Amino acid sequence: MLIWTATDFEEPGGFYWNPQSPPGVSPGYRCYPFFADRVARLKLQFAPNNQKLLIVGCGYGYLVDLALQADYDAWGCDASEWAVAQAQIVLPASSAARVLLGDATSSTSLAAVKTAAGLQDNQKFAVLM
Repeated sequence: MLIWTATDFEEPGGFYWNPQSPPGVSPGYRCYPFFADRVARLKLQFAPNNQKLLIVGCGYGYLVDLALQADYDAWGCDASEWAVAQAQIVLPASSAARVLLGDATSSTSLAAVKTAAGLQDNQKFAVLM
């Protein structure tokens, strides 16, 4: 279990860097192997069928990228401008374009994410992750 305190968030990337990581665990955020496992489990429950998937709190968007590779119409949002900017660096451009700045606690912010994903009116994301 990871526990963060307010001081972990003082720098823009503080949440994604933990110098006190346990031995054998990289202190930097990356595409963890268990991300692929999550997408595989998702496929067992919700086969990709052109329904839109939203990954809330997607960080750098690694899960978005893996879900796109698995043929999902995947989108991601994160409240951290810094994390969304990192997605533009670490992901292919086609995946990075689907990582959006968005706060899941704000209906206005989520409405903008829905619009960017091509959802209109009462349409909703079929799957939230």
